[in-house]
Amino acid sequence: MRTLIVDKESSELRYQGLNLTVYCAGKRVNSVAIKQLERVIVSPHVIITAGVLGVIAEQHLSLLVLNARLPQRTAQLANDYSGDIERRLLQYRVCTQQPEFCLQAAIRLVILKIERQRTVLQRALAKRPELNHDLTHAVQQLTALLVQLTEPGIKQISTLNGLEGAAAMLYFHAYTQLFAASLHFTARNRRPPQDPVNAILSLSYTLIYHEAVNALKIQGLDPALGFYHQPCYGRQSLACDLIEPVRPYLDQWIWRLFAHQTLTATHFVYEDGGCFLTDAGKPIFYKLFFSYIKPIKRLLRYYALHWVNTLNEVN
Repeated sequence: MRTLIVDKESSELRYQGLNLTVYCAGKRVNSVAIKQLERVIVSPHVIITAGVLGVIAEQHLSLLVLNARLPQRTAQLANDYSGDIERRLLQYRVCTQQPEFCLQAAIRLVILKIERQRTVLQRALAKRPELNHDLTHAVQQLTALLVQLTEPGIKQISTLNGLEGAAAMLYFHAYTQLFAASLHFTARNRRPPQDPVNAILSLSYTLIYHEAVNALKIQGLDPALGFYHQPCYGRQSLACDLIEPVRPYLDQWIWRLFAHQTLTATHFVYEDGGCFLTDAGKPIFYKLFFSYIKPIKRLLRYYALHWVNTLNEVN
């Protein structure tokens, strides 16, 4: 077991010796050796003592307090920075003093993301021939945007944002058509998500974002200072950069989850103005998600290391 998930009402997380122990309504229901864990995910109503937080920090685990209903209250206790402070100082100098370098890196990032979005739709064509017209149109339009991105003329991040936004509109207009009408997935929305597909998209993106934070800290980088996403209060902008090109991998996996009816509308509940996984749906999702993202985690670590090497080359 690499991930401990505690999300039931009346749950409490304690530590006893070298184990993390879960109690529910005062009764012990689970005990896991700390050495077997990489991360702990809890819901906001789970009780955690300060001692547990200390043990999690001491053992270099990642703790994620995941609040699906109020995402702004999601919190993370991540591994401390590794590596030399000089690495972060170099990151600060490059990201604040070399805007042209950052722009070119951001263009490459967006190109990679759109190429992978296009691949998702191309693969869908083989499975959904009845959508040939709409999917082919979206693929052609994404290809045209990729041509624009490879031509000189982009001088500002804001221009790049506009092209990426146009690609997102084209992509999600086609992507929504891959799902059954009964799921009511007609557009991308969040905070809170309004349908089952958006609920899983938001949850998956949140979880992979926190994996990116960990990957960056392992390399001694500051997740808050990115080269594409601009600094913003409460946001880890470099982690946002890192996950952009892996989002399409998650999109494709989520499509398969619903296409194969691994998740269905019965695994969701509508409450508090949004759509969320039920207690029956959560274990299905989490088990499959953490199995699926193993190669994506390696890719994130590769991206983080590649960014370190790129910074060193600039220096």
